[in-house]
Amino acid sequence: MRAIIDNIECQRDSPRFRQVLEENEKDLDILESKLEKVVKQCNQMVAAGKQFNQEQEQLIHTLWDCAGYFSDDSSVQAALNRMLSALREAAKYHVILVDQAARAVTKNLSSFIKNELHKVKDLRHYFEKVSGDMDSVLHRASSVSRTRTQDVNDINNLVIATRRAFRHTAVDYVHAMSIAQGKKRHEVVGALLSYLKAYSTFYHQGTDLCDDLKPSLEKISEEVNLMRQEVSDLDKNMENRHTDVTDKDLVLSVDQLDNSQPVTMYGYLFKRTTNAFKSWNRRYFTLQNNQLVYRKRSGVRKSVRNSGGSNLLNSGLTRSNEGEEVTVMEEDLRLCTVKAAVDVDRRFCFEVVSPFKCHMLQAESEESYNSWISALQRGIGQALQLSSHENSFTFGNDAPSPSPNPPKGLGATTTPGDSNNSSPATTPQASTAHKAHLWQELMSIPGNDLCCDCGASNPRWASINLGVTLCIECSGIHRSLGVHYSKVRSLTLDAWEPEMVKLMHDLGNSVINRIYLATYVPGESSGPPAAKPDSQRSVREDWIKVKYVERRYVKPLPTASELENNSHQQRTWGIPRRPRHSRAPRVSKSSSGSLDASLSSVGDTHDQEESHSEITNMSPEAGTPLADVLLLDIDIQSPTRDAQEILETSDDYSTDDRNPSYVKEESLSSLYPDMVLYRASEADNLGMISYSLALEANKNWHNPDDNGQTPLHQAVASCSVRSVQHLLINGAKVNEQDYSGRTPLHLAALKSNIGQVCLFLKHRVDLNIKR
Repeated sequence: MRAIIDNIECQRDSPRFRQVLEENEKDLDILESKLEKVVKQCNQMVAAGKQFNQEQEQLIHTLWDCAGYFSDDSSVQAALNRMLSALREAAKYHVILVDQAARAVTKNLSSFIKNELHKVKDLRHYFEKVSGDMDSVLHRASSVSRTRTQDVNDINNLVIATRRAFRHTAVDYVHAMSIAQGKKRHEVVGALLSYLKAYSTFYHQGTDLCDDLKPSLEKISEEVNLMRQEVSDLDKNMENRHTDVTDKDLVLSVDQLDNSQPVTMYGYLFKRTTNAFKSWNRRYFTLQNNQLVYRKRSGVRKSVRNSGGSNLLNSGLTRSNEGEEVTVMEEDLRLCTVKAAVDVDRRFCFEVVSPFKCHMLQAESEESYNSWISALQRGIGQALQLSSHENSFTFGNDAPSPSPNPPKGLGATTTPGDSNNSSPATTPQASTAHKAHLWQELMSIPGNDLCCDCGASNPRWASINLGVTLCIECSGIHRSLGVHYSKVRSLTLDAWEPEMVKLMHDLGNSVINRIYLATYVPGESSGPPAAKPDSQRSVREDWIKVKYVERRYVKPLPTASELENNSHQQRTWGIPRRPRHSRAPRVSKSSSGSLDASLSSVGDTHDQEESHSEITNMSPEAGTPLADVLLLDIDIQSPTRDAQEILETSDDYSTDDRNPSYVKEESLSSLYPDMVLYRASEADNLGMISYSLALEANKNWHNPDDNGQTPLHQAVASCSVRSVQHLLINGAKVNEQDYSGRTPLHLAALKSNIGQVCLFLKHRVDLNIKR
């Protein structure tokens, strides 16, 4: 290959030289234009290839996700995984091909255009400039007079220098153009060759991949044919599908239930809502694992809700076997009872009653109704038996003893919301020790070591509004009465607030039995027999209903005629205030023949030690007898040493400095249950509060002679947290206002009683009420 023109012709700057330069310049301009189009198109192809690779990668990810759907079908998932792995490998080859195209075509040709063709253009501009300078110098030299020797010498020197520069530039320009013309051949051919080699490698790798995949593809093809055949066989088997359709209600019948297996029940029920409309919604219910849950038949999955009450611990967000989120109606069947609904016009209705709520349900047929009633009763029984069996290992003869340094205060469990607790969260072992300690302390209260109703030993349950301990069988009866009569809580499973522990220490089985069995005489009183530890459920139920619902054995207040018949007639009555953390002072009957106790001693049905409760005469000073004051009182046992520490560390009575034996005297004409409750709340006399509640006193009665205040207002005035808690847990309304518009919260805030304020906030007091 030769240069486009020889050097001698370049130095002569002949027309032929100029013509050759012009032809080659046009040729290189055309080549540059075409190569730029190739580079541009290749860039577009590479961008499209990268987009294709991204979309293909996204497709593979989507197919992997789809393969996860068949996780329970190993054959389908294995086939999909094998093919997707091959597809991903082929996608890698596509990525390499696109990358090679960018290198072979775009990079190489762009480099040739930049390094060679643009260099020729730059030299062309310089060559034309030098050529113009030489023409200008030659014109000047031609016009110099020969007589001017100095000018002739100068112009000759300039001509020589300019000609030398022109000739060097012309040689360089021809060299660059010759090199560009030579390189254009192998640059273009080499770029296309590299691109085809990339294609050859791509197809070669693809062929090897397909050869390796061929046995697997054949096997997968056979499996696909087998799947098609299975679907075809299924279609034939279901040709007579309509013959299995029945008009019967498909429910789990009672005779199919196995006593040795956990109770499981499922089916549709109508559920009555708790809103004002009382509408009925059809839901799919499931009874299993000691829980009653339900979910909608269809629809988007929603958040789990707990309709069993806000006081349930670990309210139980759960899922069904199919992974659907469900609504927990009742977290623990041990706290529930089931009974027929007789006050509803709709057919096949029954109620599931818990300490926090009453659920109204309706079955779709009588068979379904009977099956659900039976299943729920059996489920509750199994849950209670399981709990009793577990507790026998935890709190039996080998009950765990409290830690060497037990926490100060009974039942003071660590909760996230306890602002007074600075220690870290208790461990399960510490929590168990606390509950064991709580159980042991509550059992030390007189009468609490036996069930309040049947006398069974080691009770594990309590009625928090009554202040008594119960066995597991009697606790089930109490739950069925409804929370307006009894609110049941476990002594060993539930967490106990400090104020509830204090309340249990101030009451107890002996005190409550002296109230509810005041007139009961074993063997002489009419009515059902007293329950015993081995009594049937029906006997327990009759006894508990007579005792707490009918209140048949509660002694009424003395009437005016009874007071007149006494040897000494009192003109006023009053209730002694409870002393601070010590046993109430007792005064025996006066020697002048004072009134006999209106709450006489109760013969204990369980051969317990007899204790006597009296209405005594006592003066506000030093316990001297008062001849004209009828004092109403229920004796309460003094707290144990550990309980005493709780009472002393609380803010109970923290702002009260009145005389502990202070008595508010009232006229005998006002001796009725509402006023007794009112004065008992003022005197912080928990025994008399319980007695007045047993007499069915109005918990929200407004005293017209005392600015319309309620017993809860008076309990606040007594500066006692326990009296406030006792009234609230028995249904006193927290937002009642007196005639001045003050709520109990207003009074507690004015007295700066933090314990009472916190208690009202816990019971969701309305903070927006203004005077």
